[in-house]
Amino acid sequence: MYWETDLNNRPFNAILAGTKLIEGRTLASWDPIPYNKVKVNDFITFKRISDGAVLKTKVIYVHHYKNTKEMLIKEGTKNVLSSGDTLEQGIKNYNSFLEYKEKIQKYGIYAIRIQLIG
Repeated sequence: MYWETDLNNRPFNAILAGTKLIEGRTLASWDPIPYNKVKVNDFITFKRISDGAVLKTKVIYVHHYKNTKEMLIKEGTKNVLSSGDTLEQGIKNYNSFLEYKEKIQKYGIYAIRIQLIG
């Protein structure tokens, strides 16, 4: 399956640089991807919001977690966060995204391990 979604500059650039290996997402109304349906070997194209540049990635695995803290501990903050923040700051950042705090409580959060392919 092929998916496409927008991505802010910092995480886009971190994926491009190879420092961000995992994209953490929940089921938010504004996001076109139903992350509970994303599978291994699917493809996700990320479009950088600032200029429309694209990154093509392949899904290596998808892990589902009850909350952001569990995801960041098990997957590692250095693999998930594009900012290099601490665990506490990473949780705070995720909770600041539109709808994320409420939707993570309801649906959990998905750690999507991606591999850059183009």
